Amino acid sequence: MILTGTPIENRLGDLWSLFDLLNPGLLGSAKAFGAYAKNLAARGSEGYRSLRTLVRLYILRRLKTDKRVIADLPEKTEVRAFCPLSPAQAVLYQKTVQELSARLETSGEGIAKAGSAKKDQGRK
Repeated sequence: MILTGTPIENRLGDLWSLFDLLNPGLLGSAKAFGAYAKNLAARGSEGYRSLRTLVRLYILRRLKTDKRVIADLPEKTEVRAFCPLSPAQAVLYQKTVQELSARLETSGEGIAKAGSAKKDQGRK
């Protein structure tokens, strides 16, 4: 069983990954499925009908707009958990922040110059 909070319609590659875990081979290899998906896309929205038919038996899709789903959902519970870094993690984190700050300061000038050059080109 696989649960996901992300609609599988977002990326067909994600659909393939989930099905490769759930039912290996059902959708073929990643490469074959990629070619198949491109072919489906070329046919428009109706082209996806064969894929929907193939995976329909495995998918239970519930929408927030479905009144039966909303009635089943409990109120949102938020729990804030603070996880302090270990001393070694804190040192690595601080080092990374300092390195990134230094890189941003040195590259910032180039970015500003490039932005100014583009503004000048637009004025001509």
